[in-house]
Amino acid sequence: MFFSSYALWMGWLRNAIPIAFIAFFLTISGSGNSHIQVNNLENEISSGLQSESTPHSELGQGQAVDEIEFIDIPKEVMPGQSLPLDGFDALAGFVTTPPLSIPSGFNLIRSDIGVGLYKKDYAGGQPDYVQVAVLSAGARVKLLHGSIADMRPGQGPYGGNNATFWKTSLATAWDGFYSEYSHSFCITNGQFFSTTANPTPLAFPLKKDGHILSDGYGSGSEFPGQLLILEIWNNHLNIRELTRDNLYGSSAPDILGGLTEDADKGITNYVGRTFAGIDDTDGNGEYETIYIFNSTYASQTGAAAVLRSFGADKIIMFDGGGSTQMRCGSTNYISSSRAIPQTIGVVAGSENQPTCPVTNGKVILFDDPNCGGSSVTADGIGLWSLVQSFNDRAESIAIPAGWS
Repeated sequence: MFFSSYALWMGWLRNAIPIAFIAFFLTISGSGNSHIQVNNLENEISSGLQSESTPHSELGQGQAVDEIEFIDIPKEVMPGQSLPLDGFDALAGFVTTPPLSIPSGFNLIRSDIGVGLYKKDYAGGQPDYVQVAVLSAGARVKLLHGSIADMRPGQGPYGGNNATFWKTSLATAWDGFYSEYSHSFCITNGQFFSTTANPTPLAFPLKKDGHILSDGYGSGSEFPGQLLILEIWNNHLNIRELTRDNLYGSSAPDILGGLTEDADKGITNYVGRTFAGIDDTDGNGEYETIYIFNSTYASQTGAAAVLRSFGADKIIMFDGGGSTQMRCGSTNYISSSRAIPQTIGVVAGSENQPTCPVTNGKVILFDDPNCGGSSVTADGIGLWSLVQSFNDRAESIAIPAGWS
């Protein structure tokens, strides 16, 4: 049986023990749909086509299988189309999202590829909202801001910029966001700022598209020991301490400063809150999932507890009170009359999915979903062995046409 090139979303290479080689085997089912067997071996085994019928005991000494996955390929899948390991999502078509533990009381009210919005209602109103964005499924997080009034170079506490930004309504910010990203999902407030100045400087750092626009006027003096940065790459995130070295030494193209969950912004007061948490959902050592919490009536401890109940391992606090607001599409889930200078936008995965190539006699392993990012190519038919240097991870794979 012959089949065309498919892009397979991969969630493997999650072994805590370093492996020397990665081996891929193609087997063809004699009836029904084709399927692919993926073996992660401790060592490279002899060349040749791995048969379904080969017992594990015949792999040889020191070559035990760490993981075997059989992936059924529906016949209707077209070449270049992404096929998720976890199957089809009824709400969003082809989407791969790691299984999430959704806390009791939260219900999915909006979704797209790699993203979801959950809501929990309370008897007195004022619900909690949590956005879930899975970057390994193609979702993206974008840092947005109002027009820059003055870069003020050299005036930041770290010797960098201390730009001032014009404030806008969230509706205006959404319009600009949507005009740039047609698959915009939701937008929410972000950075702390001065409520009395317009244009206003930002309290903590903002880095966008590789450029540090602001050191943050409070970075060198406010909340000592309680300052954090959210680092954002295309396919993962991190939260760590804000220092000059961490800010200026980071390879992340986008960074947003904030506070620890216990920094005193009225810790036990029930007011508007905007928090974010990150999670290594698939256990590969990188944080690919972000949870964004918004509520008009929450304490700091309560907001952090909600994020941990979703699975967040690290948490950062952004501006709250009257600044907290959130819009998704034409719906204002949390409204405020306060104009703000900086926002956080979440984009659904389909906006960023590259086209997968049709390969010819080779397999290509990609670092990003849907055949994006860096890649490693292996030529030949039968057994392909790829060295561990490819970051011990892969998110997608393009398979050649004409295999039998």
